[in-house]
Amino acid sequence: MPLVQFTRNQLSVARNNLTRQLLHRKPNYVPRQRQLACSPITDYLYSCQKIKSGSGFNFNKDQCHYRALAWKRSFSSATQENCEDDSLQLFEKVLIANRGEIACRIIKTCKRLGIRTVAVYSTADSRALHVQMADEAICLGSAPSLESYLNIDKLCIAIEQSGAQGVAPGYGFLSENAEFSRRVNEMGVAFIGPPASAIEAMGDKITSKQIAKDAGVNVIPGFQGVVNDEEHALKLASEIGYPVILKAASGGGGKGIRVCYDEADTREGFVLSTAEAAQSFGDDRLLIERFVENPHHIEFQIVAATNNDLTEVLVFPERYVNGMFWYAATIHFPHLRCHVFL
Repeated sequence: MPLVQFTRNQLSVARNNLTRQLLHRKPNYVPRQRQLACSPITDYLYSCQKIKSGSGFNFNKDQCHYRALAWKRSFSSATQENCEDDSLQLFEKVLIANRGEIACRIIKTCKRLGIRTVAVYSTADSRALHVQMADEAICLGSAPSLESYLNIDKLCIAIEQSGAQGVAPGYGFLSENAEFSRRVNEMGVAFIGPPASAIEAMGDKITSKQIAKDAGVNVIPGFQGVVNDEEHALKLASEIGYPVILKAASGGGGKGIRVCYDEADTREGFVLSTAEAAQSFGDDRLLIERFVENPHHIEFQIVAATNNDLTEVLVFPERYVNGMFWYAATIHFPHLRCHVFL
């Protein structure tokens, strides 16, 4: 299949167009069920900055040595046409429910697009850079995160006071909190991130694994369900084959996880993982699966934007090879067009 090259300007146009769609104001916004979960907008907008400056690719003068599979239809011409569409209306004001560098990245991008920004802060961050950069700033409360950045009620009051049409959660804090996403949408404000249904589905490892299996994705062998007790864990481990790993069904960050190489490890691991999961996430459910030794980490960032009946999806690898993409392809489905960069 023939390979094609894209100029630096064509890539910039394509990403700027998607950025505009992500920040497209939708009154009384309600996420569609078919809309795919996307990464926090900050990661994507930061990648746009890298692309714009040239630091994310290997450029030779004005030509981007960006090898890609032939497109089924001209991606560059389609995005150029969409970029010239004056009917797209951006948000007038966005509230950033985060702090530090994450908030600063979003503020910089919003300023380039002419969007006013609202920062939130705790008393300890009153002189922080993101507070100074934003057009407006609202104090949420005292220094502890539970009294400020993790307090959904206070954030909702700030959103209402500011009159923001969109909320950018960044990553961390409440970015993966389904209740926050739902509360924001119920206020008629756009949550710039995954819908609550996607957060709930992906936040539970047992549910997300079942979704992957139903979609025909290969998953690690294991038991699809909750491990009931120690004896159940021993029986499942024997069927799966050692080594196995016990994981908390909720949460992340390595908490509630134990690798088991024999029955003694399994008994101890079940007790310790259950206690740690309950303490860390308020959920003591565990799953069990085969432990993969020396794995190769593969992760993709997904950004989705819906325009009328068509959802555009960009898929990027989390880590680039030699600082550049090597291939791209467009996959067409009913009501969905997926652009994959590898």
